[in-house]
Amino acid sequence: MEYCFKNKFKDNIFEQFLIENTNELVNAQVNVGKKRNGGNHITDLLIGVVIGIAFAVYYLIVHTYRAGYTIREYEVEGKKHFFIELALNVSFLNKKRISEMLDKLPEDSAVEIIGSRSVYIDHDILEIFQDFKAKAKEKDIHLVMKDIPEVETMELH
Repeated sequence: MEYCFKNKFKDNIFEQFLIENTNELVNAQVNVGKKRNGGNHITDLLIGVVIGIAFAVYYLIVHTYRAGYTIREYEVEGKKHFFIELALNVSFLNKKRISEMLDKLPEDSAVEIIGSRSVYIDHDILEIFQDFKAKAKEKDIHLVMKDIPEVETMELH
């Protein structure tokens, strides 16, 4: 019985509040509606477009950075073999990641870099591959590069 009394009491207070403040609530809604009918829709639309563009740019940068290549490692007769297949587009964003990956390859291994699926390979990436050719000879790495164009690199003294 006490529980029902408390609920009825709360409902009565709420109803009384609504009755007393109905005019203020209606006026507040009308005022908000008047403010929103002006030029704010255009700014809201522009803010939405800017947020969408920012998200798209972030998405492209993150996925381009991640998807520069795939690497598979296997062992044949005690010698490690690495099969590196480049992605469709390899941009300058992948430069650091590719350079670090090539530097980590162990001595006395075999590396095959395939660029046949790539439509675009940035010039900086091609230079990294050319520089790696010299490093591969020093580290006794058997290097095979397929469908990767050759570029001339300048050595700094």
